[in-house]
Amino acid sequence: MRHLLLSCPAIDPLVNNKFEIMFEFAFKLANVHLLYSLGECIIGSCYDEQIVTMQILWQTADELDKADDWRANYHLSPAAVLPRLGENWPALAKSGVRLIDGWRFSDNPDSEWYLRHVRLLDTTKKDPVKLEYLPLAVSEQERQQADEFKKVIDHRLYYRMRHLGDMRLQLESEQFQLPELSDQEFCIQPDDVVLRRIGRAGAAYISAQYRRHPIDANLAIIRGLPTSDALWLSYCLEQPVYRAYLEQQTGITSLVRVGLKQLRDMPLAPKPNGFEPIANEYLAALDELNQAEESLFLLRSQVQQWLKQQLRGLAEPEDVRGWRCGFFAASDVSHRLDYAHACQGQYQRKLLEQGGKNLSALAVINPKETGGIPAEHTVLRISDVNDQLSFARDLSDGEKAKWRTQKRLIKQNDVIVSTFASDNKIAFVHDVQEKLILPSEQLVTLCFHEYQGAYALLMESPLVNWQIKQLTHGNLQSFIHPAEMNNLVIPKLDIEIGAQWHQQLLDIMQLRDQAMAALAVAKTKMADMFSLLHPVETK
Repeated sequence: MRHLLLSCPAIDPLVNNKFEIMFEFAFKLANVHLLYSLGECIIGSCYDEQIVTMQILWQTADELDKADDWRANYHLSPAAVLPRLGENWPALAKSGVRLIDGWRFSDNPDSEWYLRHVRLLDTTKKDPVKLEYLPLAVSEQERQQADEFKKVIDHRLYYRMRHLGDMRLQLESEQFQLPELSDQEFCIQPDDVVLRRIGRAGAAYISAQYRRHPIDANLAIIRGLPTSDALWLSYCLEQPVYRAYLEQQTGITSLVRVGLKQLRDMPLAPKPNGFEPIANEYLAALDELNQAEESLFLLRSQVQQWLKQQLRGLAEPEDVRGWRCGFFAASDVSHRLDYAHACQGQYQRKLLEQGGKNLSALAVINPKETGGIPAEHTVLRISDVNDQLSFARDLSDGEKAKWRTQKRLIKQNDVIVSTFASDNKIAFVHDVQEKLILPSEQLVTLCFHEYQGAYALLMESPLVNWQIKQLTHGNLQSFIHPAEMNNLVIPKLDIEIGAQWHQQLLDIMQLRDQAMAALAVAKTKMADMFSLLHPVETK
């Protein structure tokens, strides 16, 4: 006797709502063979003459007993593939790993957590006169820890979901600073595997080059595996068959939340023979990539230090958010009659007095090109630009029709600037792309007359980022209009420093490209081994 699970949409005759039901039948062997040969069964609805399509899956009684979920939509989903495929594989918990939750904190100064753990205030007691929270009685060690928490939060020295991608950590400048926390288990360590738990599953391998900052509560750490085993696990967790298992819906909410119990019970394919040389190849390329990104961080620090020396206090302007008042020269106030815009006008004038130049004097803003849009092209969006002065190479062609684009193709030595002020992203096109790429209208193309790489470094500095924020329009989504870009003022670079920075950036970009190509080769070899143990695909 076998069990047949049928899943189909049905109509509730009372409320006229669609819902999913499951039928479980026992058939004689002859009938089972007959239905199995159809592959797909079409029947009429119980309530009307509507024709619906059912998916069919054969399950034995033992398989049903072993499954965590009885619902038909689970057994017919990609989430059920891995348990059937890895029936004889050990669960992840059997490998002796430790699963560690991320750091549960709040960066809101008014939150209860922040008041108690950073400001060291007792949120249960108030001064009867001032109505302020009373201070906690804490030890010197607790006070030192509160100082560390404040530095970590203020400087964003922690890893978030957006830092995970492509089996590694994709870092921002903040994450290259030295760690502030000590002796906390939610800080990463070499050979850890960091798992994304919210929205979708994903993983990153932690090499020795990453700074040992904490992870937030939307991530988890898998700790205790040898180097090559941790790398194999990271690769597996990025594959569709494992992600579908971890992303299965177990509750009424539609939000994916990967549970640690679910992770412990996950069957994991044993590391294949011959994986060690591939792991070493991948780790060598990852070290080269980390070195390139470390060099970029040092170059950025060098640029910022030069700006501080050149501009004598103007390199990092003060924040003008909130209620402010001030006196401005008439020439600093524009037709917008906006306080932030007037601050930028005043700042612009001071920079010009110290030898700065308007952007239009150093570059062509959104250069024009005759001719129509090529039929075969891809679109570069803000989300494609990363924090390493570059952008994703595998741009998708699928949604290009939804985006309004500029009319000029991206060319070598172009500097691409995001108009979204809250996320100042810059990309330097250091080589000619194989694909024809058009930037979206939410990006600005700058064609500098010389030292393009050096000026790209200046465009991402706090000096320029502050000016862009003052020139934005809109409250919720603050974008700068391309016409306002001419109001930006940056220092003019001399021959020596401009040529030096430009060449340094080119060398770093080339080293990064070589490392990325080596990583892709190693991952191709991993894919071949993976497919031998997992002869299935899920989407």
